[in-house]
Parts: sequence; structure tokens; C-alpha cells
Amino acid sequence: MRTFIAHLLIFLLPLVILFTPAFIVLFISGEFTSLENIGTLSRSTDRIVVGPAYSYFRSEYQLNEVSVRRPAVIALGSSRVGEFHSEFFKNPNVFYNTSGSIGSLSGFNDFIKHLSQPPQIIIAGIDEYFFNPENAKNNTVKRPDPFIVHTKIYDPFFESFLRNGGWWKVYADYFSGKFILSDIFTCPQRDVRTIGLLACINNSGFTNDGSNYDNIVLYPSEISQGIDAVAASITDTNGDDYGSNISTDAIAELRIFLTSAKEKGINVIGFLPPISHKEFQALKQHPDAVYSYAFKNLYSTLAAVFKEYGFDLYDFSDISSWGSSDDEMAESKHGSGKMYLRLFIQMAENNESLAPLVDIPNLKEKLANATSTYFISEIAGY
Repeated sequence: MRTFIAHLLIFLLPLVILFTPAFIVLFISGEFTSLENIGTLSRSTDRIVVGPAYSYFRSEYQLNEVSVRRPAVIALGSSRVGEFHSEFFKNPNVFYNTSGSIGSLSGFNDFIKHLSQPPQIIIAGIDEYFFNPENAKNNTVKRPDPFIVHTKIYDPFFESFLRNGGWWKVYADYFSGKFILSDIFTCPQRDVRTIGLLACINNSGFTNDGSNYDNIVLYPSEISQGIDAVAASITDTNGDDYGSNISTDAIAELRIFLTSAKEKGINVIGFLPPISHKEFQALKQHPDAVYSYAFKNLYSTLAAVFKEYGFDLYDFSDISSWGSSDDEMAESKHGSGKMYLRLFIQMAENNESLAPLVDIPNLKEKLANATSTYFISEIAGY
């Protein structure tokens, strides 16, 4: 038996040598933190940033947090709702952000049907690409329910280290220069607690209220280059998120969500997300393009549907029309926190349900006194 154990240990030694450094890096960076512990920390007074590198559990986690917290207001949509923050509200506890949880129109209804107590208000990001008929092949209208998986059975160690290959990707990322070891070992000393390798490396991810936390140094030249590239790609045949028409299947799926929300007593405040001014101008310069009808009529078509249900829809695609500019874009498809505070004020001033929850003069003062092009509060991370 002793000989067998000795031989077994010798056999396992190379695996121990291979796995141990990766395990240490992922363990110290918080990659293996359970969702239950993340949820508990997020509801405490400690500021956290969650950014795992080799697993994606945000959708399941967010559904669980909304179920536990029962906020009056949630932001629901793709990553383009990520810059709505709890600090926008008089009482931060009334709000939670589920940024990135929706990849198709059917996801809106899938999300709310799992909630035992629905929110009073949903700020819904109604992305333009949802209604592009050419995107139907990418399942942007209807996908299988992504929220069936429950957080209690989620194993971050299995997902990060084994299933998604964290045990070897750590080495690949290290030797390609994506991080250095000092990044990892200084994480526990930070004022803001970071959970996950990406949060350790660049201090970005999502924070206590589910909103995006992006405290890394931004490079305006790279943002500008990305915006220019998208604008330059616009032609008579390429309308980016706009297609040859407005998908009737997408409209039907939108009605399913709005009907369900109405039945549950939820007030939906929809908005078309901002795009760069350069791209918007490029789209306007092709009036006879195959996508011109969708570009010109998407808002009015959707606004009529929202009105049928007594809901508001706001068009923020033309950022110059409400005081913003490309200087406030965080990249070619995402506005910064400063830009989103601007559009949030517009919604709060015009929506009777949202207005009582917001101190509009205070938010206008924050906007006027902001010293950063991107952030309203460096400390809060937006």
C-alpha cells in the first residue's frame, strides 16, 4: 500500500506543479467566491467590484439579487443600461441594475416571470438591433429562457478553474502581459474590495447595485478611433444596427413583454440607447439606403406600441439633441456615466412615476460640477 501511495504521489506531482500557481492566482483574486457571499457583500456597506475573468454568472446572480432585494426600480437590458446607478435616486436602496442580462427581446419577459414580487418600474433598454430583421438569425428576438439556472447550484470553482479553462488561461494571460503578479497580491489591500481576476487587473466590473464600475484610465484617442471606425463603416447597404425593415416578429415579442408588465402592475420606461454623433450623422447621409426606413421610423413605430400600454419611450439615439456629445462616449456603443446622468434627468423630468424618486436639482448640480468628461463621481466609480 505504501508503495502504491508513493507511486501515486509521484504520478500526481506534475499535476500539482501545473495546477497550483493558477489555483493560487484565482483564489487570491477572488475568482472562486460563491454567489451567496458576493450577494451578502453587495448588500453591506463595503464597496465591491465584481469582475470574474473565466466565468459568467451575472444574469443568474442579478435575478437572485432582484428577488432578494425587491427594489422598486430596476434597469433591465443589455450592457447599454449599465450606467444607471443607485446614486441617481434619493434613496439608493430603491434601485438595482441588471445590466447585460438581456440578449434578446424575449429575455425581458423571461426575467420578470421568475420574480415573486415584480418591481414598480423597469427602465428598459430597447436596443435598435433587436428590431433588425437581418438579426433574426442571431436569435435577437427569441431565445430559450436564460434564467432557469439558479444561483444556488452555481459552482464558481468548477466554472472558472475547470469548465472554462482558468487553470491554463491564467498562464496564457500572464505570459501575454495582461497582468503581473503584483496586481494579484495587492488586491486585498485596496479600499474597494475586488472580486475576480478582471477586477484585480483593471479595477472594473460591476458594483454593489449591479451597475458598471469602470475606474480604469480611459484613452480618449482609442475611443475616438473606435467611433470613427463605426461611422466609416456606414454605407448604403450597411446601417449597423438598423436593417432593411422593422421586424414584425420583434414587435410581437415586445408586445408580449409589455402585456406581461402591464398585468403585473409594472410601469415600463423604455429608451433607445445613445449612439455616437458621428455614426448618427453618417446614417443620416444615406437617405436612400436600404435601412433608411428603419432608421427614420423605428422610434415612432415603437413609441406608438408603448403608448398603447400607457408606457413612455424615449429616443436618445441622437445625443446632440439633448446636450451630449461624442466626448461623453465611453466607447463606440456605450455612453459614459456622465452621458447617462444627462438622459436620466430627461426621463425623470418627464415621467410621473420616476420623478418622485429623484432629486432633480441635486442631479443637475452634480452634472454641472462634474470635472470629468466621463464620470460624475470618481469615488462611486461612474
